[in-house]
Amino acid sequence: MLYYKNLFIIIVASLFIIGCSGDGSFDEAGFDEAPPSSGEFIEGGDHGPYGQINWMNAPHFWEGNPSLASITLPGTHDSGTSNYGKFWAPYAKCQDVNINKQLEWGVRFLDLRVGFDGFTNPQICHGSAGHANRSLNQVLLGVRNFLIQYSSECVVLLFDDEYNEGKRLIDAIEALLYNNDYRDYVYDKPDIPHLNDARGKMIYWRRYDYSLVGRGLKVPIFKKYLLFPLYENAYLSTQDNYECSDKEKWKDVEDFLGIALRSAGEVPPIVNLIISFTSYYHGIPLPRLTAAFMNPKIKNYISKYQRANGGWPIHLGIIASDFVSQDLAHRMLCTNFIRHY
Repeated sequence: MLYYKNLFIIIVASLFIIGCSGDGSFDEAGFDEAPPSSGEFIEGGDHGPYGQINWMNAPHFWEGNPSLASITLPGTHDSGTSNYGKFWAPYAKCQDVNINKQLEWGVRFLDLRVGFDGFTNPQICHGSAGHANRSLNQVLLGVRNFLIQYSSECVVLLFDDEYNEGKRLIDAIEALLYNNDYRDYVYDKPDIPHLNDARGKMIYWRRYDYSLVGRGLKVPIFKKYLLFPLYENAYLSTQDNYECSDKEKWKDVEDFLGIALRSAGEVPPIVNLIISFTSYYHGIPLPRLTAAFMNPKIKNYISKYQRANGGWPIHLGIIASDFVSQDLAHRMLCTNFIRHY
C-alpha cells in the first residue's frame, strides 16, 4: 500500500540526524536559544534581535541557511476562515484569529482555499460555507506588509482551487499575485528554497496543476503518501486523512511526526518535504471539537521528544493545525532552537 511505499528509503534517511553535514545544515552554526512566548526579544547577531514574531532572524538560521524542508514550520489549516459568522462558524471556521495575528505568533505556512465571490474577485472559501468574508487581496496585502516589516521571515502560501473552477480562477489568482503590489515579494521557482533565498518572500506553492505563468511548486496533498516525487532528488511525504476517528487521526499524525523526527528533511542531495495536517472530522464537521482533542496531543508530543533530546532541536516538518494558539505556534517553532526544560 502507498503508506509503506519506499519505506526502506525512509528508514535509511532516518539514520541521519538533524545535524547532518552539507549545504543547508546547521552543523557549523550551532543553535540559538528559543525565543520567549511574548513580545520580548533575544539579542541576535549581525541581523539584530529575534523573538516569536521574527524567529527566522536567529543567527543560526542565517549561518546555516537550511532548506525549508529541514525546518519545523508552524502552519494553519484553512488559514483564512476566522471571519465566518454564527451560522457557519461551528462547521467551517477553523481559526479564531486572522492571518496577521497568526504571522505575529510565528505561523509560516498558510493553507489558502480560494473561490470566486460570484463575480470576478478571488475569495477565501471553505466548502459548502462559501466565501469567508475575506478576499485573497486582503490576505496578500497583510502577508506582504508583514514581510516588509520583518524581512528576515518568509511565508509559504499553499493555494487550492476549492470549487474546481479551473483556469478562470487560477488566472485570477495569479493576476493578483503578480500585480505591481505583490510581484516583488513572490518566490515562485518550482523548488523548495533554502531560507536565505526565501527571506522577505511569499513562497508560491499550489495544489492545482495549471499555472498561467508556469510558476510555483505543485504540492499535491494526499490522504497518506510517502516520497511522492516533486522534482529531481526532492520528495513529498504528506498526510491529510480528514475523515476518520480521533484514534485513527492521532495515529496518522503521530506516524508522520515520527517520520519527520527521525529524518533531517534534507540529506543532500535528497530533500523530503513532510507536511502533516492535523484537521479532521467524523460525522458532522466540528473543527473546534476535534482541535480540542488534537492540539494538546501535539503540545505533549513536542514536549516529550524535545525533552528526550535534551532540549536540543527536533525536526517535525510542516504542521498545519486548526485553531492555532500563540502557545501552540510557539512550541512548534521552538523545536528549531535549544530549549531548557
